[in-house]
Amino acid sequence: FNQVPISQRSQSGLNGWVGHPAWKTLRGKLINDGTYRNVEPILAPYDTAELADYAVEARIRVNRVGGYYGNSFGLWGRRTTDGGGYRGGVRLDESAAVGNDRVWLAGGVNYRPDGEWHTYRLELDGNVTTFLVDGAQLATVTDNIQLTGGLTGLFSDGYQLEVESFRVLRLR
Repeated sequence: FNQVPISQRSQSGLNGWVGHPAWKTLRGKLINDGTYRNVEPILAPYDTAELADYAVEARIRVNRVGGYYGNSFGLWGRRTTDGGGYRGGVRLDESAAVGNDRVWLAGGVNYRPDGEWHTYRLELDGNVTTFLVDGAQLATVTDNIQLTGGLTGLFSDGYQLEVESFRVLRLR
């Protein structure tokens, strides 16, 4: 288990987090103002290059839902410097999904953020990627492209979010 720090803005940025200026810190939480319309992640200051099987987990509260078709938010894992990797998230049509940097690969069950704190988790186990909320599996996909390491992070395409914790957990 590795707790990735979320702290006040420092001269070097968001305590090592790297991403779009829509991401900020406020009172020890990482927040997104909802103005960025892209699934590019904010990357955590932790590289999983030595791990193949791990989970990315964050406590997130959605303050406001985006208003554009295609909006989504969630977690990234096995992210490569050229944009590869896998994401799991919630889409504006109120469904969960797992995808890569270009498309959603598999849809899941309906899920609607309710403004409360929830634990979002993306498990990367061999060639299976699973997205869960509060322990309930919402979407899963089997894909053989990106099988090891990479960077981890969060994304928000038009959602206002608060993140109170973020961690990376070894599965094996």
